[in-house]
Amino acid sequence: MKKFGVLCTPEYMKFKRDTTKDNFVLLGCDGFWNAWTAAEALDFASSLIENEDGRAQQEDDEVDLQSCCRELVQHVVEEKKAQDNVSVVLLRFKEGLKEGSTSQAAD
Repeated sequence: MKKFGVLCTPEYMKFKRDTTKDNFVLLGCDGFWNAWTAAEALDFASSLIENEDGRAQQEDDEVDLQSCCRELVQHVVEEKKAQDNVSVVLLRFKEGLKEGSTSQAAD
């Protein structure tokens, strides 16, 4: 048996999406989730997305979810002092877009 390695068994939950409330999915590695609670992460992500929506609408620009992801990672590393690797992905549902805004597709 190996002493070191990567755990390949993910943690996940299956649920029905409430299209009136669920606007995005926040995926992250253990380094991201070990730094704070799910509620804290979702509140912070929601705030970032809302601010980005406002910026995009004001500047007649596309919503940049990559910048939201960068800010999430930066916050976990600098403010929460995460000691592990930190990766995060934001997936936004089309129904979650405010009228008149568009999301930028990731390359």
